[in-house]
Formats: sequence, C-alpha cells, structure tokens
Amino acid sequence: MLHISWEEPTANDGPKATGYRIDYKTRDGDYTTLIDDNGQKTSYTHTALSSGETYSYKIYAKNQHGESRASNIVSEKPAGTQSPVKLTATGLSPTSARLDWFAPSDTVGLKIVSYSIERLTSNNVFLDAEKTGSSDTSSILNNLETDKEYRFRVFAHLTQGVSSPKSEPVVFTLTEDSGKNVERSPESPGSLQVTSSSHDQVSLTWNEPSNNGGTPITGYRIDVRSDGNYETIEADTGSTSRSYTHTDRVAETEYTYRVYAINKIGSGPPTTEVSVTTAAEPEEPVLAAPSSPRNLEASASSSDRIDLKWVEPADDGGARISEYRLEADSGDGFERISGGRSTTYAHMGLEQDTKYTYRVYATNSEGTSSPSVAASATTEEEEEPEDPLLRVPGFPDPDRDARYYVDRYENEPEYKAWFDSNFPEYAIEEIVGTPEELPEEEEPELTTESRLEYYNDRYSESVYKRWFDSYFGGRALEDVVPDEPSFGTCGEGTELTDGICQIIIE
Repeated sequence: MLHISWEEPTANDGPKATGYRIDYKTRDGDYTTLIDDNGQKTSYTHTALSSGETYSYKIYAKNQHGESRASNIVSEKPAGTQSPVKLTATGLSPTSARLDWFAPSDTVGLKIVSYSIERLTSNNVFLDAEKTGSSDTSSILNNLETDKEYRFRVFAHLTQGVSSPKSEPVVFTLTEDSGKNVERSPESPGSLQVTSSSHDQVSLTWNEPSNNGGTPITGYRIDVRSDGNYETIEADTGSTSRSYTHTDRVAETEYTYRVYAINKIGSGPPTTEVSVTTAAEPEEPVLAAPSSPRNLEASASSSDRIDLKWVEPADDGGARISEYRLEADSGDGFERISGGRSTTYAHMGLEQDTKYTYRVYATNSEGTSSPSVAASATTEEEEEPEDPLLRVPGFPDPDRDARYYVDRYENEPEYKAWFDSNFPEYAIEEIVGTPEELPEEEEPELTTESRLEYYNDRYSESVYKRWFDSYFGGRALEDVVPDEPSFGTCGEGTELTDGICQIIIE
C-alpha cells in the first residue's frame, strides 16, 4: 500500500482545477492511467501492491480547458507485510498436535486467503510445507512421532503474494502423556452469521466451540475489518452470550467479522469470517396530514342511542393519529360531538324516530384529514307500554270486588295457575286491586251459656271462618267452644242439699 499526495496548481487568477488524473508504472513497465479523474481530492491510496516492487507516479490537473502538463515523478516501494505471531503448539495425543497463531497485524490492505505451515530441521532448514486452505489461525497436525522434536513456522497467503517475514518457529516434542488432562485454549466458535443489519448496526450470532479446551468458556473476542486490517472491538466480552450487536456503523459500508472463544488458558483460533454491507441511510420521512378515516358505520340500538365505528386512515401521513373528530347532523347542520383516539362512539340522549347523519375526521401533528364518507341511522320509535288489563277480555269483571278474586287466587290452585300463566309478571293485586281489610271481630266470650250450635252457624260464614282460622291457628271449633256444663253434681267432699253444694260434716 502506498499513499501519495500533492498540492493543487497555482491558478494565476484563471480557472481552478476540477479534477486530477493519476498515472503509474512499475520499475520495468510503462505508464498507465490508474485514476482518470480523482475529483478535487489531492491524495490517493494505492493498495494491493507487491512487496519489493518499485512504483512511480505522476499527476495531471484538469479543468474545462483541458489537462496540464505532468507533475514531477515520485517513486516508492510499498511497506512489507507483518508476519503471523504468537505461534504455539499443544499436544493433543502422543501423535497429534494443534498449532495456534495470530494473524499478521498488517497486510498492507490485502486479504488473507489461507496459511502455509512449514516444517523445519533443527537448524531451521526448510523440509516441506502444507497449505491449510482457509484463513483460520489454527491447524491440527496428525501422524506425528512420539519423542521426536518438531519445528514449525507459518506464513499467510494474500490476495497478492505472501506475508513476509514468516513467523518465528515453534518447537515441541510429543510424549506418551501428551494430551492427558491438558487444559488448553478452546477451539474456534462455530457458525458465525449476521442475523440482521441496517444502515448503522450489525447483529451477529455464533455457536460455542465444539471443544472448550477442557475448561469453561469465559468470554469471546470480536474483531472487525472495514478497510484494511482487523481491529478488536471487544477484547473479552466477559460473558458466555453468543450474540453481539455492533452499533454506530457507517451506511453502505462492508464490514467483515471474526470471533474467538476465550477460556482461562487464553484465546483460541477465530471463526470463519463473515461479511455484510450496511444499508443506505434511510430517507427522512415526508410528513403530511392523514387520509380520511374509512368504513364509517352507524346503527341505532334504541330510541335514543346510535352506535358508531370506523377504521383508521389508510395513510397516517407519517405521524401518529392524535384525534378523531366526530360530527353529527340531525337536520340543522353538522356539529362536533366527540374527539379522542378511539374508533368507536356511542351517541346517546337522542330524539326518537329521528335520522342522524355522521362524518369523522383524523388529525395528526401535520393537520386534519378531509371528512370520511358520511353514514346515517334513524333512532327507533318508542312503543306504547302494554295495558295488562287488555290481555284477557272481560277480566277482571268490574262488578266483582277485589276480595272475590284474591280469595279465589289464594284458595283455588287451578285458578292461581290460570292467573300466573296469563299474568306472569304481575301480582294478583296489581290486576284486580287491593281488597278491603276484613272487619275487626271481637273475641267471643266463651261462657257456660255459649252454645256450640251458635258457633257452628257462624263458622259456616266465609268471613267468620277466615277470622276464626287465622285467630285460633287451625284449632277445631269443638276445642275452643266448651259444652254447656251439667248441673246437680257437686265436687268431692260436698253434697247437694236443696240445690246447693254443702260441705259434708262428719
């Protein structure tokens, strides 16, 4: 990567430069146009260059009259890349080991495609190399020999060339105890994916590692790259949560992410990269008054009430509906009857048998809509209350007093059933009237002169019978009226002398 810059030409009171053309060449090549028009910017970064190659540049200023002569020529070699670092080896068994490393901190803007692992002799003489085929910073070595010293180093394959220098070598020897009860850094998390994104944020999820290294996962490290090298945005989340939302992003920008699992030993290799381009900035909404409310309906539910309902506008104008204004007209013009956010209303206290017409408006912060399509309803006509005396013609007979009907109702079950079936909601007194109170009867003096025959005659009278039965609680007449006492009999210790009971003196 090379960064070049220049100063704008002196205008000498003439037209200023409106753009710049950039030409370049390599050491043995010919000049070719790199950028035909760089606009009015006076700098440019040239990426994806080969390390060790010399690049030469010259600039032309442009305006409406044409191009200037070329600027002076500058030549430079791009800076070299950095090597992978912190290469470690962990014995997984007596014949296998895992190598872990960190990616180069600077790849001069080039993307890492994969890595190669070189095996060296004890004198660091190259023996052979194996390409990993991915950008993962971890690799398993199998089919190794026990009790033999191994020496490895790694380097990165870039979109152009390889990283240089290569990593420092790692030296290890496997034993019969390799991999036993070894706590090590975890494997890489799995299935890193973007679950959602917008113009200013990206949400990620991933799975826990298939192997936690023999000790629990304590957190995750998250890296992001948008232009050039990775940057760590979370060195350690300190949580086992497997999701993350990256906020405050730039619209229409590509972001690439990778995630590492962390345990008490350290950080393992990263996930496979995942990339996403954020959306464009949303346009500012254009606010307006809402459209009219829809489907206004009116229905009369009684002689003094009409129920109304409607549907919110199809377009709220981009702002919240703050009020619905309902108006009614019964013949004298529309008048406001309510306001609120409900889409139903009960209009009460109305005139019977009267037509009412309604319309409704919607209001938001930008204004009020045009009225809805009108709806009408007519209140019901009140019905005259029923006269129960007309249910059964000729009943009650005006020539009979109320006592007659009440007595029959109380004493004749069939008559009571007939009345209740015809007048189920009324008491007998509500139809025939209230009977006069029975006359007060004096309690008879039941003396020895009374005659049972006299009271038997009275008991045959219905009024007297009702009085007697209510007063004496169902007792028989014979129990209340005594027989006439017999004469000529004296009590014990006396005797009848000349019609007088006298004490017997011995």
